[in-house]
Amino acid sequence: MNPLIYAPLVTPLSDTGEVCVRSVRRLVDCRRDIVSGYVGCLTSGEGWRLTDEQWFAMIEALVIAAPDHVVIAGIERSTTEGVLELASAAEELGAQGIMITTPFGEGVSQQKMIKHYQKVHDATGIDLYIYNESDLSGNIMEPTTLVAISKLPRVVGIKESGNSDEFLALANILKTNGLKIFQGWENRLTRSGFADGAICSLNNLNPEICMEAMKRPSEAIERKIEALCREYRLFEDDWYRYIKRTLVEMNVISTDLLAG
Repeated sequence: MNPLIYAPLVTPLSDTGEVCVRSVRRLVDCRRDIVSGYVGCLTSGEGWRLTDEQWFAMIEALVIAAPDHVVIAGIERSTTEGVLELASAAEELGAQGIMITTPFGEGVSQQKMIKHYQKVHDATGIDLYIYNESDLSGNIMEPTTLVAISKLPRVVGIKESGNSDEFLALANILKTNGLKIFQGWENRLTRSGFADGAICSLNNLNPEICMEAMKRPSEAIERKIEALCREYRLFEDDWYRYIKRTLVEMNVISTDLLAG
């Protein structure tokens, strides 16, 4: 069975800062045959930088452009209340799922993280995906916290961007609880035998090689991915800037304007 390749899309903007619907459609069309789904407004989509209006417009445009694919709405807001507002909107707009972080801040307790996911889960009727990261939220979910969240009935997947070798030991427990695991780092794709798929930035530009890396991992394809990451500057702090520039050069999106 092929791995599930989901593209965490950039958010294409017009010269005046509105979401460019035509560019969203082109993004979807040029990836349609290889990817199984799309994630809008996640970190590669500058989710934490988008205004609510831009967020609504991007998710609406994506749902319309990709009726035959899974569409997940990324939500990057600092509080549970902020996430809940957009989670309800994602359901109304027709997204099949939402992907969320913990609340932002170093002082967020593990219990508060669990309650955060519980509240969002109970307030919506669509699938919920864990975004396991620390750069944006500023905190780290402990293994027992991830296991507790994974037991919620509609938590169906996790994007693993924690960059931790210890996650391998946890993966089997999460899979037993019914979660699909998505690798979030390009440089770990060939070492992700535990994963069901990938949600990584390179899927904006070359999802084919990400598919190949997971189906037939080798040192050669790992070196090729490393070269592409250097070429596209995917490990820069503002990697989404360079993805947008490349997509403009490829005539996929109309501008490389950034949000915020």
